Amino acid sequence: MRLTSGCEMRIAVARSVTGVLLREFEFMNPKNLVGAALLALSLAACGQKEATTDTGEAPPAKPLVSGIDVSQLDSQIHPGDDFFGHVNGKWLESTEIPADKSRYGTFDMLRDAARDDVRAIIEAAAAGEFAAGSDEQRIGDLYASYMDMETRNARGVEPLAPEFAAIDAIASYDDLAAYFGAAVRRGYSVPLGGYQYPDFKDPNVYALYLSQSGLGLPDREYYLKDDERSEEIRAAYLE
Repeated sequence: MRLTSGCEMRIAVARSVTGVLLREFEFMNPKNLVGAALLALSLAACGQKEATTDTGEAPPAKPLVSGIDVSQLDSQIHPGDDFFGHVNGKWLESTEIPADKSRYGTFDMLRDAARDDVRAIIEAAAAGEFAAGSDEQRIGDLYASYMDMETRNARGVEPLAPEFAAIDAIASYDDLAAYFGAAVRRGYSVPLGGYQYPDFKDPNVYALYLSQSGLGLPDREYYLKDDERSEEIRAAYLE
């Protein structure tokens, strides 16, 4: 029978007690957390002591790893001469801006990847068979209805009829204000919008802010161009 060393005995006891303490961690007992930390340090100390005892030499220190990707730095450019070029030179030379973008960087890459991931989740929800009322079923049905252009074209603006009726029923400024309030709650754009935010002069209180929502047509050129097509668009817009 092999005799157990003192350090091995301490390790065995520490592991057993640490397991109990860590299970009690679920109940957020600070004393137990301190005890578990001390025992973990004891384990590390024993492990280091045995490593030096068995071989007579301390284990080689692990090299420090930088969190900066130095492979993308341009070593041909001295950082003191052109720090921007030193940091971004390789990226600018090797990265092509996609045709649909005016700029491109790591955050754009993250955004594109996230968009693709979300699209894959939505398409999987639309293609699968899920229980009625589940998130997957509701997301899938919403996406399928949005992509069903044949049905959308057939129905035209008919689903908007109740909203048009509410607009036609506006007969006073009070009615208009009430509609604006209801529309904002549903996320519609209105000429004047309101929101609640901390007061800029006193952050201890909240204030009501009003803002102009902007143009109804896509941009200012739709209002200023005098070609035939632009005039037709403005006429239809006013109708």
